[in-house]
This record gives sequence, structure tokens and C-alpha cells, in this order.
Amino acid sequence: MTQKYRCPICGEIYDDMSQDGFCSKAECYGVGLLETYDDSSASSVDISGKESISIDSDKIGLCVLVCDASGSMETPAFPGNPATRVRLVANAAAAGISDLYAGSDVSEQTFSKPEEAYIAIVAFGETAALIKGKSGELFIKTVAQIQNDFPMREDLAEFLYHSLTDECPVDRGYTDITKALMLAKKIQTAAIEGDFSAYGISGDFRVMEHELIEKETNQMLSVPNTRILIYSDGGHNPGDRTPLENPFETEELSTLMTSFFGNPDSSDTIERKGADEMRTMACLCPKHKMTGYFLINTPQRYAMLRGLFRMASGASGFCPACLKDVGLGDS
Repeated sequence: MTQKYRCPICGEIYDDMSQDGFCSKAECYGVGLLETYDDSSASSVDISGKESISIDSDKIGLCVLVCDASGSMETPAFPGNPATRVRLVANAAAAGISDLYAGSDVSEQTFSKPEEAYIAIVAFGETAALIKGKSGELFIKTVAQIQNDFPMREDLAEFLYHSLTDECPVDRGYTDITKALMLAKKIQTAAIEGDFSAYGISGDFRVMEHELIEKETNQMLSVPNTRILIYSDGGHNPGDRTPLENPFETEELSTLMTSFFGNPDSSDTIERKGADEMRTMACLCPKHKMTGYFLINTPQRYAMLRGLFRMASGASGFCPACLKDVGLGDS
């Protein structure tokens, strides 16, 4: 548990108390008196002073994007190209999410009910926390709300890039995958229980379900319309050295998809460990009996990230074969 300081007006988190005890943002001048705050409450903080947010639909779908914000994500992704891993991820995520409301060169068909599809974005490093929206609210938003805030995918890409770098809500010195997964599970559970009040969102709702045929038994399965997608470029490396725990492994049908950004055969033991962990944690697709693990280790494989983010956000699949089924995967 780390002692930090929070502005009750805008929700900004500070590692140290400011010299005058106030938030440094101009809009908080004279009233943003910093209060003590411990980062273990980051997943359930209520942003005081903000206009209340309510859910208008009685049924929703949810995708939780769990984003590695560790410092190593700012290294170049591929030899001979200066683009960093975090930049590539931000661009691909923005393209995939905005495809749901703006169409794409893959398919011009946009999302049918953008007001019912929620996307939560979690950043993790030493700790894990939801990133903040444009107005300081926790980022659990519908596709329709994202479209309203970011009609141009370039703007969404810039927002995501800064949310995972200079405006990141967590310390980026370590990589605690357990804390990331625990927060994602907590958000998913809140959705299934129909209660987002811990995240400053009111309203009664339920998670819709969809049906698919299980390959081996030919039985119809009913699946909650939620997906968790975590990506990383290294292994679980927490400051307190606690072992990795995966809260999704006890689910009858895990909804955890994973992606590794790097070389699984690297001479770097942390990188190899990360690839193994992501592959081991991934769900098993009930339709194709493939693991929901996606390896991004070449510029060609990077191209499928856009489709992966779109598929996860639309809760339409679990594995690389699902990606191909909807025309978003590599050939």
C-alpha cells in the first residue's frame, strides 16, 4: 500500500504532497486541497465533484482492456523501426475501437448498439488502475460515449498513448500482472452483478448473454457477453516478489484473452517468462478449442492487433480462429 495524494475536485493523483498543499491544475486553484489516498482504492474511487454518470441501457456487454504501462513498453517494437510498443498499441487499439463506430477497410459495417457496449481500460505497472477519461472520470465508457469524445481515431490514439505514458495513473517501474488481473476480475464481477456504483456509474442493468456451440459436445453454451484482454511485453515482476495469480483460471469458461508483445525465444529471461505466462493464462475457445493467445513478434503480426482489439471490444470471439472467422485475422 503506497501513500499518495488526491485532488477531490479533478481526481488527479500525486506521488508527493505539493509545496502549498493544493492541486497544481488551474481549474482547481484555491479549492483543490490535496487529501491522503492509498492506491489500493484506485479501483473503486468515487470522483467527487463530477457530474454523475448513469447507464441508460438495461443490458450491456463489457470488454476490459488491460494495458501494460511498464517502462519497457516505450522501447522500439521491431528492429529498424523507431515506433515504440506503446505507440503501436495505442494506434491499434484506437483503430480497433473506432472501427466499431466509424467502419474500417476490413468491413464497413459498424456496431449495431454502441450505447450497450462498454469498454473499460486498465493500466498496470507496479499497481493497476483504470485510466481517466477526458474529464477525469474513470474510464468505463460505451462505444457511443467514446465516439462522442473521440470522433477521430487519431485523437483516441493520442489519448491512449498519453494515458499509458506521461499521464499514466500507476507507477511504471514494475510489472504486477496479478494486480492487473484482480482489478479486471473485479470490474467484470461488478458488471455481472449489475452494479457499477463503485466506479461512479449509477443505474440498473444486466450483462447480456450470447449462445455458441461447443465443438466437442455440439452443445449450446450460454456465455456472458464479457471479455478481458491483457497484453504485456514481459513477465510478472512485482516489487513485493509475490507469485502470479490468475483469478480467471477457476472459471468454468474463462473469458481471458492474452497477447504477448515481443520475442518468446528472447535471450532476456523476463521476456521469455512473459510469453510463457501470457500463453498459459489464456482462455480455451469453446468453439475452436484453441487458446486465446496472440503473439505479436513481427510487423506482419502487428497488423492483426487492430482486429484483436475490435473483436475483444465487440465480444465476438475468443481465439485466433475466431478472428479469422469474422475477417479480421491474418491469412
